[in-house]
Amino acid sequence: MAVERLSLKTLQNPLALIEDFSRDCKLRGMTAESVRRYVSSLRIFLKFLEKRGINLEEVNVQVLRDFLRHVIYDRKAKHKTVENYFSALSAFYDYLAFEGYVSSNIVLPFRRRYLKRYKSDFDDPERKLLSVEEMSRLVNSILDPRDKAIAMLLAKTGIRRGELLRLDIEDINWEEYSITLKPTPKRSNRTVY
Repeated sequence: MAVERLSLKTLQNPLALIEDFSRDCKLRGMTAESVRRYVSSLRIFLKFLEKRGINLEEVNVQVLRDFLRHVIYDRKAKHKTVENYFSALSAFYDYLAFEGYVSSNIVLPFRRRYLKRYKSDFDDPERKLLSVEEMSRLVNSILDPRDKAIAMLLAKTGIRRGELLRLDIEDINWEEYSITLKPTPKRSNRTVY
């Protein structure tokens, strides 16, 4: 079975392809924030291609190398950001291959070859966790009662920023001193104490 090429209509409007891809990501259960980041990365890639007169069908290893140079040297992106760009590209080309627009995902072998070497040269420092004493000093240095309550809640429960933002007063069980979080794909235990 021959693989279909991108249609002329699709080539003229790659943003429509990205929109289809974002709907596919949502259908596969990706978080809204992940989808937003993927779409943002893909738009940056499209602008890069547009400036060079290249369409999605013409992307090859050399174009990917040029984009890697662009994000490292021109955009001065950190390793994690570079990883995010190429993760989005890989997912997008995986989608294009699945839908029959391209024969294979060219980004996958590129990531294995180039980004591991890049990471070893420019490894980000590991996150430093605060000790109990440091966290205590941080919380006690906050004067505003609302901000202090937020810091305490984050520190004592380990909830994520997005989970905190989605909390409603009804989520708090005052008798059991617990909070029921809204369901997310990243959390299995929704009750925190």
